[in-house]
Amino acid sequence: MPIDLYIDDAGRVRRMEMEYKLQSAGMSFETEVKMELFDFGTHVAFKRPPASQVADFSSLPGAGG
Repeated sequence: MPIDLYIDDAGRVRRMEMEYKLQSAGMSFETEVKMELFDFGTHVAFKRPPASQVADFSSLPGAGG
């Protein structure tokens, strides 16, 4: 799956753009994802969600897993 990356002068990824197009069991799914990356070096605190709230993408229909 192609991804466009935009790199700054320090060699860091600053932007990512992706398109997903999946077809499975007669259904289509299409989305476009764009991410802007900034504030490098800033400490970020987060809490990992419980396993009951996450899924492995390869387990989804049409993901090829």
